[in-house]
Amino acid sequence: MRISPMTNNPITNKSLRINTKSVRFRTTAGAAVALIGLLAVAGFGVNWFVGRQIQRSFDQTLFEQAADRAALIDGGASPDTLMTPVGDEDFVVAIGPDGERLASAGVMVPGDLRTDVPLGMSDLLVTVIGSGHNAEQENLRVAAVEATNGVRVIVGNEGENARSSQAAVRNILLAVMPLTALAGAGVAWFVTGRALGPVKLMRSELDDVVGAGDGRRITEPGSGDEIDELGATINGVLDRLDQQSLQQRQFVADASHELKSPLANARAIIDTSSIAADAHEFERVTTSVGVELNRLHTLVDDLLYLARADEGAPRTLKTIDLADLVFDEAERVAATSQKHIDASGVVPVGVRVEPSEAARAIRNLLENAERFAAQSVTLAVVETGAMATLIVADDGPGIAPEDRDTVFERFARVHTDRARSAGGTGLGLSIVASIVTANGGAIVLTDAPSGGAQFELSFPVNS
Repeated sequence: MRISPMTNNPITNKSLRINTKSVRFRTTAGAAVALIGLLAVAGFGVNWFVGRQIQRSFDQTLFEQAADRAALIDGGASPDTLMTPVGDEDFVVAIGPDGERLASAGVMVPGDLRTDVPLGMSDLLVTVIGSGHNAEQENLRVAAVEATNGVRVIVGNEGENARSSQAAVRNILLAVMPLTALAGAGVAWFVTGRALGPVKLMRSELDDVVGAGDGRRITEPGSGDEIDELGATINGVLDRLDQQSLQQRQFVADASHELKSPLANARAIIDTSSIAADAHEFERVTTSVGVELNRLHTLVDDLLYLARADEGAPRTLKTIDLADLVFDEAERVAATSQKHIDASGVVPVGVRVEPSEAARAIRNLLENAERFAAQSVTLAVVETGAMATLIVADDGPGIAPEDRDTVFERFARVHTDRARSAGGTGLGLSIVASIVTANGGAIVLTDAPSGGAQFELSFPVNS
């Protein structure tokens, strides 16, 4: 458990500083910007719709007032008795069929209104003469309705109340929108912080886990979301890293042991030999030391190959005849072996591989089979679909089923009848597995008909 040191001031400048590159800040900022954009569009729409409704209500009121007076005139009422402005009306005027003003009230609107103002609702820009005889340009909203006797009633208003109502709506929207955006950003900040809380915890635990190296794992939230999946993935990576670290330590230990053995043997041979040895003794010592040095050279060569293979260097694949590789390696092994190498089952098949690596894999399998065979090694090549398979079978002691999963591991130790005391470095089959994987092939270990081990090495057929 990590314990933070106590400080005199619990609130520091660092704690007050906001990291503008953090996911929390960027998410909140993005949500705020998006919300402001949506609110702006929504506010524009609400302002337009409400303003339109206010104007429509205002127009309907003016029109109804004009229509009511026209109906009363149709009923015989005198226009003089109907010209008192009511409500929002700025002026009322009754015009006869000949254009004469029969009656009017309110502000004085000059001009031929019967000609200038059409029936229904319209706008009228006029010079209005007020009570102080001062003239002002005003845009009036007017409603005109004609009675059946030809008298036209015109009611007008400058629309100050409608404009005030529309301005009030705009002011409310301008006040509400920033507050809503701020509230939305606050909610986004809070929700993002809660969502990323497990990530912060996992990061803190990960520092302790990596530093401890004792197999501990981070706490998975268990929420079933992406962060929970991230925790599971991190723990999986830690598992693989621990496994790779264990394998690396085991590999280093095994490699050190294997490198030490030929050096110790060579030193023991030299130490036990006589300084004044005769020619026969000198030849025996040099031969024995040479064998150990060859073993050391082979081991170092295998280790270097595996190191290069682990780097994942690109390979140049070529089309070659698998039978040619098998015959070449079989002849090389047979030249130094007393055992029978039967290659009668090998047939030509074109495969797509890296030639030197394929040859090395075949060589390792043949040398392994020859080393443990009692009398003979049998080779065959068969083509099955998209793969060409080389079968290498010996009549030796075979490999127990429980050892077949580990026989391709580096420095693997299997049944004593096929132990490395018979020769080899313990890396040959692991090199075969590495080559096969890199070339898109496969390797299978089964029992041979003769009772020994049977390796089935497959490479892709050239298409």
